[in-house]
Amino acid sequence: MAAESLLSKYRSEIMGASALGVILCHAVTSDVQLPQILVRLLVFFNLGVDVFLFVSGFGMYFSMNRVCDKKDVILWYKKRFVRILVPYALIMTPYWIGYCLFHSSGPGVFFYHFSTLSYWTEHIGVWYVAMLIPLYFTLPVFFVLWRKNPYLITVIYILIAMTIGTFDFQSYNYASVITNVQFCSLRIPAFWIGMLIGYTSEKRPHFYSRERYLFISILSFLAYIVLSGFRYTENFCWYFLAALGLCFLFCFIGPVIDNLHPARYFLNWLGTRSLESYLTNYLCAHFFAVFSYTIFGINLNYGNYLKYVLVIFGGLILTHFMFLLCARIATPGFKR
Repeated sequence: MAAESLLSKYRSEIMGASALGVILCHAVTSDVQLPQILVRLLVFFNLGVDVFLFVSGFGMYFSMNRVCDKKDVILWYKKRFVRILVPYALIMTPYWIGYCLFHSSGPGVFFYHFSTLSYWTEHIGVWYVAMLIPLYFTLPVFFVLWRKNPYLITVIYILIAMTIGTFDFQSYNYASVITNVQFCSLRIPAFWIGMLIGYTSEKRPHFYSRERYLFISILSFLAYIVLSGFRYTENFCWYFLAALGLCFLFCFIGPVIDNLHPARYFLNWLGTRSLESYLTNYLCAHFFAVFSYTIFGINLNYGNYLKYVLVIFGGLILTHFMFLLCARIATPGFKR
């Protein structure tokens, strides 16, 4: 089966596994006390973001091809930004209102944070959404250039992103802004790799087989391990290689996943709600952090375990209801 078919078939499950990884890796930033070996593993789960970008780039290739053929960029913008901004507005508006009330701040501070500008200047807010907005806004222009020579331009785009991401700008003005731009630049390569896989799957649909999925997956993981430990490249973020390996491994083990009905159902459920999951996890992590878990002198939140259990399950419940609400408000533009 062609890469397009298998990646499309397991798209929601891959996104669900990545969303679960992101939820678990945030336990580290929430100061949950864990063994060091588990901390290292959960930090690695942060590559779920790169998987999001890889799968998004893969699907975006076919989407942008249709846009270029029909020359209907305005409709594409509408669908993309409706899918991002409706969940963002519904979930983050209450959060930023509460934030401003807690800090006795006015409307100006609210719009400063809600617009995601605070991420670029202070690293405050949901960075993934802050990154997606300029990425999607500029994508039609970059795609026109990219499609002229996808292999060469992909390499150039990745080299530019890595150069921006690793160059020392600390002596320049606005160092904090540049640092946040660098932070996002290091994750963008996964998106362009996804675009390239979309292109190759269309042009060479019979190239991909289960054996090649496994071979490319192993090769990608080995390249990630070697390059991450190499002295001169250790400052780069090689998660895009691990993301490619993980997605192709998922395609290889697809027949096994087909028989794991409860697990596949949950991953599919979470994958279709991955953006809402990301946002509600951020919201709940801050919401449940304000409570005291000491009752009658007994700390019920030893190691921050109780708090993060509430974050996980509270976030999943809220994710479902937010998804239904967003679908009702934004249909038909809400569909991916």
